[in-house]
Amino acid sequence: MKKKKIGIFSITGCAGCQLSMIFDKRIFPFLQAFDVIEFPFIKAYAKHEPEHYDIIFMEGSVSSEEDLELLKRLRDKTSVLVAIGACACTGGVQCVKASFNRADVEKSIYSKPTAIGNIGAGPLSKYVKVEYAINGCPVNQDKLFAVASALLIGKSQVPSDRSVCFECSLRENGCLLDKNKPCVGPITAEGCNALCPSNDAECIGCNGPLKEANREAFLEMLKEKGYTEKRLVSLLDKFGVPDGINKA
Repeated sequence: MKKKKIGIFSITGCAGCQLSMIFDKRIFPFLQAFDVIEFPFIKAYAKHEPEHYDIIFMEGSVSSEEDLELLKRLRDKTSVLVAIGACACTGGVQCVKASFNRADVEKSIYSKPTAIGNIGAGPLSKYVKVEYAINGCPVNQDKLFAVASALLIGKSQVPSDRSVCFECSLRENGCLLDKNKPCVGPITAEGCNALCPSNDAECIGCNGPLKEANREAFLEMLKEKGYTEKRLVSLLDKFGVPDGINKA
């Protein structure tokens, strides 16, 4: 059977998702099932870009004109586009600057901001169709392998509708909200095996928002615990979650 052509690409981000992939001992045997055209961390760039990919995995947020051009070109060349990691799925920590004056932020870093071609920061889905979004900072490897395995044999994956709290219950963790810690697990999608709460650290939402979560009730509860509007905004905007609360 002909192997599926795949490419792993990166735009603006820390490249932590690709790094976590190559640190997983499952990756190299698994990649043998595919025709890997592009994967900068383990092979040289292809001299000639193919006319078509079966699957493209992309990390990073769309933050420049160059990013957007590459994303659109690759979208036209692939049957399936998979966003991997918080940056690609929700915009990532780069989106924090949206809470500030854009010109002021750019001037604080660059002497000539216009030269960088900055267009703000956003997820892949803001600009093109994305078939699968695998969140996490870095991307959750178990979820990535599950989706890639399904695509390998032509099956689809159904997104989870459960929160991090479900995984906390399975691991018999105590609730950090009872300790007055600002854990956003109740409104965050599962998939990380409750890694942070299991180590007595509050969930910070890197696995993306739970679509059916009752955010209003959750935020009211945190307000009753003494958290300010500004603090709540910072909690929900940390990874570019698109539907955070309005600023005061």
